[in-house]
Amino acid sequence: MRFLLLFFIFIFSLWSIVLGQTSNCNDNAPGELTVGSSCSFTTWNSNNNTNYWNSASGCGGSDEDDAWGWFVATSTSTTITYSPDAGYDAVLHLFTGGCSTSMTALACADDAGGSGDETITYTTTIGTTYRVRVQEYWDSNSMFGDICVYNAGGGGGGGPTNDLCANATALPCGTAALAGTTVGTSNITNGTGCSMSDYGVWYTFVGDGQSTTISVNSTFDAELSISTGSCGSLSNVSCTDDGNPETTTFTTTVGVTYFVYVGHWLSGSTTTGTFTISRSCTTAPINANNCGNAADLSTLTSPYSNSTTGVSNDFSSCGGSAGDQIYYMDVPVGSTFEITQTSNSFDSEQSLSYGGACPGSTTLFCSDNDTETFTWQNCTGSTQRVYWINDGWSTGEGNYTFEWSLTAGTCPVPPANDLCGDATPLPCGTNNLAGTTVASTSVVHGTGCSMSDYGVWYTVTGDGQQTTISTNPSFD
Repeated sequence: MRFLLLFFIFIFSLWSIVLGQTSNCNDNAPGELTVGSSCSFTTWNSNNNTNYWNSASGCGGSDEDDAWGWFVATSTSTTITYSPDAGYDAVLHLFTGGCSTSMTALACADDAGGSGDETITYTTTIGTTYRVRVQEYWDSNSMFGDICVYNAGGGGGGGPTNDLCANATALPCGTAALAGTTVGTSNITNGTGCSMSDYGVWYTFVGDGQSTTISVNSTFDAELSISTGSCGSLSNVSCTDDGNPETTTFTTTVGVTYFVYVGHWLSGSTTTGTFTISRSCTTAPINANNCGNAADLSTLTSPYSNSTTGVSNDFSSCGGSAGDQIYYMDVPVGSTFEITQTSNSFDSEQSLSYGGACPGSTTLFCSDNDTETFTWQNCTGSTQRVYWINDGWSTGEGNYTFEWSLTAGTCPVPPANDLCGDATPLPCGTNNLAGTTVASTSVVHGTGCSMSDYGVWYTVTGDGQQTTISTNPSFD
């Protein structure tokens, strides 16, 4: 009797060590799977006559004899690998929530065929219980093999911290040769829309409207993916696989979150390696080719570069007939606006106007000089919007750079005789009376002479004598 009891205890102990699974879905201790920091296989067999999951589907799942286990996630990404013995074809499923014969699987695997390892890597929630099911492919016969459950990264170790989309590393403008690696990453479907490896890493940034260039220089044949949206629901922007380095340039949209994914170029590849990633940003060119999209200089940074290449001809600035662009600035009373084209690659025509609707009703300046400086102080009595147009002579188009400034100030007081009604008396015998037109206002003089409207007035009353009036000005 003592011999039989000892024998029974030995057999029971051996069974409890070898079988780390249960015949039905439950939370009992024999079914608990230990989550490790790396794959450490333990024996896990299906040798019962139960088929708990009546709604079996996905990856060749069927209502066959199965074995069940469970684990509590300790990281944000967990990998489950089942390695069947020779001659067996395993199907692996993953669940969460309470046990139910009609529950739906989170993920499944049946990729390897007979005797091949089946692996699921899933974005898990720390502290949540997950359930594992294994069966023989379309067969209720017993199946023997080994299983391991381990952290794939994201809080439990085992891979780069940005192994998961949810843990993407920030990639701000100015990032230069930031070291990265895909070594130790796990097999997680990237969902970027690019045909590339699922062993990769993630970066992220928020668009600011600038043109951005992202470059990856790798020790392996990498591909660079850009997406928008959110983790698990990404929309593809681009896939770049042109060589080494991989470089892409595009204009970002303000407020949009972008995700950058780096991995081997070949879908299904397990090749990994190291790399550096860089990101630079420049102000994106704007169209500004008509009044509807005229560019506000107060929102731009001086100096600014743009191009008239390919834009339409909407104005005839100083006789220009090629593609043109228009910018504007609101100039307060007393302030001085100055604008200069510092360089260009074509024969340009420029004008500066103000008043009324775009492009301005009063022309202040008009020039065919490529590097002309226009300076104007607003002494009209109210804030004025000035428009600067850069046009091309004939069919000329190309790149240009310009700079501008707006300086607050006070308008000078016009001369007392600025108006005809305030004309200064000029009696006989007047000799070298000082005068000035500086700060005079533009008032139509109506004299019949072809001369400037910026002038001053004097008056005499005739006495029948011959009179001589002369001026000795500092200007023409």
